Amino acid sequence: MRYTVFIGGQTHDVDIQRQSERVLHAQVGGRTLALDVSLIDSRTLSLLTQGNSLRYSISGLDNDKVRISHGSHTWDAEVKSGSGGTVHAARRSAKKGRVPVLAPMPGKVLRVLCKEGDRVKAGDCISIIEAMKMENEIKCPKDGLIAKVEAREGDIVDSGETLLIVDDPA
Repeated sequence: MRYTVFIGGQTHDVDIQRQSERVLHAQVGGRTLALDVSLIDSRTLSLLTQGNSLRYSISGLDNDKVRISHGSHTWDAEVKSGSGGTVHAARRSAKKGRVPVLAPMPGKVLRVLCKEGDRVKAGDCISIIEAMKMENEIKCPKDGLIAKVEAREGDIVDSGETLLIVDDPA
C-alpha cells in the first residue's frame, strides 16, 4: 500500500508491503526497511528494525492527521493512502469483523480479565502478561464481544501468539 506522509513541512512517499502477519517492508526515500511490528495496545506500536526496538504512541487528531510520539519527541503528521482515503478509514475497516489480540512479547499469562461473550470496549485491559518480571496490560483493540479465549491463566505464550479474539458487537 502506498501512502503520502506530510510531516515537519516535508512530504514523504511511503510504500508498505506485508511480508507476513507481523513483518512489513517499508520503502521510504529509496531505502527499504524490514519492520517487525507488534500492536501493544490500541495506540502503541512496537517496531523492531535493524536491531533496534522502538515504541511509538499514535493518536488521531482528525480524519487524516495523527500525533506520533517516541520518547520525548512528538510529531504531527498528515497521512493519505494512495487511493486518496485516509489512514483512519483503513484502520476502521481493518477493525471490522473478528480481530485477534496477539501477545506483544513472550511471557506468562497472569490473568485473563474477560470470558467468551463479554462486551468490551477499545482500550479495556483484557489480559495481563508477565515478561521479564514486569506485568504488561493487554488492551482491547476495538469495541465488541469476546468471541474466543485462546490463552488461559498460567499459559506460556510466544510473541505474536493469539490470546483472544474480539468480534463485532451483536
